[in-house]
Amino acid sequence: MKPATNEHSDQPTKALPASVIDVLIVDDETVIRDALGLALGQASRTVRTASSVEEALAILDAHQVRLVVTDICMPDVNGLDLIVTMATTRPGTPVLTISGGGNLGAASQVFEVAQPLGSWRSLAKPFSLQQFLTAVDELLGGKRQAARA
Repeated sequence: MKPATNEHSDQPTKALPASVIDVLIVDDETVIRDALGLALGQASRTVRTASSVEEALAILDAHQVRLVVTDICMPDVNGLDLIVTMATTRPGTPVLTISGGGNLGAASQVFEVAQPLGSWRSLAKPFSLQQFLTAVDELLGGKRQAARA
């Protein structure tokens, strides 16, 4: 079957993302993903979570995402790789990095590496939910989506 093409060229057209997600949370720790996702849901944000960079990339391919929150230290592919990919494939999408440092060193050292790669803001673990929600609001321009019925 031939892919759909633009009527003005023979180039295949790219399917538009199926839906808009306010925040994509990428962290290998279930408790972190769940807590941050719950807090954002209660703040009327649409949220998806991913336990790996590979899962996050699949979500990014299928949806329009307004903000990515990623842990840096994860097994297999780390958050720095996601930041680099985001900087080239979605340069206008803000990235909030979160980290306790892990095996990459102190969180401050990790953030010094992440910022020039494309991280817009960073939070060192442990952080409060209020700090997290404030950072998300600032990166999304302070606009909240109306709660869905």
